[in-house]
Amino acid sequence: YRTPRGFSPVGGAVLGTSVGRDELMKALDFGGSQQLFEPFEVASGKVAESLYGKDEPPLVLLGFRPTEALKPHLNVKPATFLEPSETAAGSTVAARALVESMAAKGRIALARFRRQGAAQLVALLPQRREPDPRDPAVTKLPCGFHLVYLPFANAVRKPELPPTLEPAAFSAPQLEATRRLVQHLTLPEGGTQLVAAVPNPASEAHFRVIEQAAFSEGASSALQQVKDGTVPDAAWLGEPSRVQSIGGFIAAFGVAQAVGSGGGGGERAPKRLKASVPTSAAEWSQMQAAGRLAELSATVLKEYLRAEGLTLGGKKDDLVARVSGHIQERALQDLNAPPPLALTGPADGGEPGDGPAGAAAERREDTDGQLYTFAEFVEFYGEGKPSEKAWAKAKPQ
Repeated sequence: YRTPRGFSPVGGAVLGTSVGRDELMKALDFGGSQQLFEPFEVASGKVAESLYGKDEPPLVLLGFRPTEALKPHLNVKPATFLEPSETAAGSTVAARALVESMAAKGRIALARFRRQGAAQLVALLPQRREPDPRDPAVTKLPCGFHLVYLPFANAVRKPELPPTLEPAAFSAPQLEATRRLVQHLTLPEGGTQLVAAVPNPASEAHFRVIEQAAFSEGASSALQQVKDGTVPDAAWLGEPSRVQSIGGFIAAFGVAQAVGSGGGGGERAPKRLKASVPTSAAEWSQMQAAGRLAELSATVLKEYLRAEGLTLGGKKDDLVARVSGHIQERALQDLNAPPPLALTGPADGGEPGDGPAGAAAERREDTDGQLYTFAEFVEFYGEGKPSEKAWAKAKPQ
């Protein structure tokens, strides 16, 4: 069910139940609060009337400006063409006269445009009717207006441009080195043309493989190599005059050459080894104490969080902080935990599994406010540490 632009459906149905179209309402924000409207109110136009008035037309003329005021960068989205129609007597003739007058005087119209939503500032660019040269009775371009959507002031970016570099800011050796570089690296007129003349090497290789699979007699036939026109011509650049001009330019400006870039034979930085994945709580604690949790991948961190029942959302920094906080919290709990309880056994007259020493008949208050024996704690929490921890936290009577 599509809603008008600018409106959002509001529903209060219980999960698992279907919502009919007549149960949906529309909401508009007014001063931080939402006003609800029934579907028939939106369809009947009462919402627009309450917002903009009943008698306001969709297009309101504000004035005229020279055509030069409509800059290309002000066209923020595709324009809409408005063609006059005889909705009222004489409207077509009036619109055509306005188009002819504006086009002759080089003017555009500024207007307020609203259609099922917030108002928009637009420009009306006139277009005269252009007949078909082969048949003047046929219209090639209709008469009308191009409705150009204009941006508001807060949507226009005004970046700060760096200061213009003047020739006086450079020394004579730098200017001479630049001139020699451009002169020696200018491609010859009769040589390889790069602009719109180099085929896409990826698509060429793709189609070569398809051709080989479709027309080749055997799969063992050699695939014809594709010449990559985007790769620099090493032989042409390796001529002494060009090598000297490139070196002179680098020396004149003090450009530091990147180490190991572009396969130039430089030494590469040693590859950093990945951190081993912790397999125990002690190893996780050691990585947290050493500040190396960030070396683990997001997948490993999420596996830890999933195993501990924690949330998995957020960026990697959030995952690291969540894992580190949980490890610190667990270490604090272990530090404050009571010593392990001694269970009774045959040596002190009880049966194995009776519970903590002297607790065979003792009752303690659990979180629900009821009194239970240790055997009942074991029945509810399970054997082992869960029941022991719950018994230790319970209120003795």
